[in-house]
Amino acid sequence: GRLNCRGHRRGPLHPGTYLMLWAFVASPALSAHRPLRVSRHAPPRSQLSVSIFDLVAGQDDTRLADLPALCQWVDDAGGDGLLAVEAESTPDHGLGLRTTQAVKRGDVLLSVPMTLALGAESVLRSSIGQWLVDFDPWLADYAFVSVALIHERRLGEQSDLAPWLRSSLLPDRPDVPLLWSAEQQAELKGSTTAPFESRLAEMRDDYAWLQENVFDAAPVVFPAVVFTWDAYVEAHAIAFSRCCILASKDAVRPALLPLLDLANHVAEPSARIEVVEAKAGGRFGGKATAASVDLVATADMASGAEVCVRYGGETAGDLLVDYGFADSRAPPLASLEFEIDEEDPNYDDKCDVLENEAGLAVSQPWVLSAQQPEPSPELMAVLRLRHMDGSDAFLLEGIFRQVLWPEHLQLPISRNNEEKAVRDAIDRCAAAVAGFSGSMQSDLGLLAEAEPGTSSYQLATVRYAERRALEASARWFEAALERLGELEYYQERRLRNLGLEPIETAEELDALRAENMRGGGEESG
Repeated sequence: GRLNCRGHRRGPLHPGTYLMLWAFVASPALSAHRPLRVSRHAPPRSQLSVSIFDLVAGQDDTRLADLPALCQWVDDAGGDGLLAVEAESTPDHGLGLRTTQAVKRGDVLLSVPMTLALGAESVLRSSIGQWLVDFDPWLADYAFVSVALIHERRLGEQSDLAPWLRSSLLPDRPDVPLLWSAEQQAELKGSTTAPFESRLAEMRDDYAWLQENVFDAAPVVFPAVVFTWDAYVEAHAIAFSRCCILASKDAVRPALLPLLDLANHVAEPSARIEVVEAKAGGRFGGKATAASVDLVATADMASGAEVCVRYGGETAGDLLVDYGFADSRAPPLASLEFEIDEEDPNYDDKCDVLENEAGLAVSQPWVLSAQQPEPSPELMAVLRLRHMDGSDAFLLEGIFRQVLWPEHLQLPISRNNEEKAVRDAIDRCAAAVAGFSGSMQSDLGLLAEAEPGTSSYQLATVRYAERRALEASARWFEAALERLGELEYYQERRLRNLGLEPIETAEELDALRAENMRGGGEESG
C-alpha cells in the first residue's frame, strides 16, 4: 500500500494481507488466530465447489479447445502442463480440474515455470518497467499486474505470453463486482462490509497517478486509446479474480499464471499452490532446476477426484467482491477495519507500536465470527491502543515500547480505556448492520425463493452471513460492558506485582493515613 500523509503504511493490501491470503491458499488447516476463521466440513460439491464462471449463464464453454495448445506452450517453457490432472467442463461449475490417476499427499499435479508469471517483479524487469519504478499504488502488486496485462495484450502476437493471453482460458470480462452496473454495485454496498467502494476509490487514485506520471509522459508506449479507465478496471477485475498468491522465502505476492487458475474453490481444499525456488547445479553433477509454481496435493486422492484450492478472501463478502461468487453455505463471518486516527496526538507512537512491535498495518481488517464471537486478543489490543489517551498515554513512552504490545495491551489498561474500546466495537458493528439493506427475515425469504447462483441470491447469502457475525459480536461486546467492574487493570496489576494492595475506598485511605500518623508519632517519641 501507499504511504499516507504522515509516512505510515495503510491501504487494504499491505504485506500482511498477502500472508493471510497465502495461509488460505496454501494450507487446509485454518488458523484460530487473527484473522479469525471457523473450520467446517465441506458440503457436497454441488452446493459449495464453485468457480468464477458460475454466473456466466447460457455460455457455451469452448475454452477446452484452447487447452492442448496452452499445455504444450507451458511444457515447451519447461513446465508440466497437466502432470496428473485434466481439465473438464461441467454445466454448473465451468472449467475445473480432476485427477487422472491416484495421487498421494505431496504429489505435484501440474507445474508452471516462474518465467510465465505476470507479477510486479516481472513487470518491473520488462520493457515498461523503467516508467513504473516510482509507482507506489494503493492496490500494490495488483496495479502492476493490471498495467502489464493491458500492455501485453496490446502487443498481440509480439508478446511472449501471446499463446496464453489470446486464448479463451483467460477471460476478457469476468463476472465480478468491478464490472457490474452501478445499480448492482449499490446493492453490493448494502450487503457486505468488504471494502469494495474504498478499493474503487483507490483504483481511481492509482489511475490518476499513472495518467499524470506515466501515460502522459510516454504516450507512444502507453497510448491513451489503449490505457483507458475502462481497460484499467477490466484488467483489475482479471487480476483480482485470477491471480495466484505466491509465497517464497523473500516475499508473498500475487501473480497471474496459466493453468493454475483452473482449479475451483472449496472451503477445505485438496491442493495448494506452492513456489519451488530455483536450484543451482551441484559441484558433483547435481542438476540445476528453474523456479516454478506447482499445484500440490494436500490429501490422497483417487483417480477422477476433483482438485480444488482455497481462494483468497476472509469472508463471503470478500469472495464475492474479488471472485464474483459467494459460497451457498457461507460461514457467519464479517470483517471490520480499524485504524489509528491521524488526528490523534500520539499517532506516530501508536503507528510505531503497530508496525514495528506488532507487525500490523495502521489500517487493518479484522474478522468477526458468530460462531466464536469473542474477539481475538490482538483485536482487543488494537482497540485499547486506539483509545489510549490521558493518564494511560504514559505507556507509549519509549521505556515501555518493547513490552507495550506483548504484555500491557494484551490485558485491560484502565476502566476508562476498556470502556472506550468496547463501545467503539459496539458502535462499529451497529453501523455496519445499519448499512445493510433489508433484514434477517427478508434475507431468509430471498434465500428460500431466489434461484441459487443469481446475484440476488448471492447478495442475500452474504448479508445473512455477515449480519449474523456482526450481531453476535455486538452482543459479546455489550456483555463485556457489564463485566468492566470485574476486570483487573494495569495499576492494580502493578501494585499486586509489588506486593501492595490497591486502595479502593475512602475508608481504606483514612485507615492508611491514620496508620501513617501513628507510625510517625511512635518514631518521633
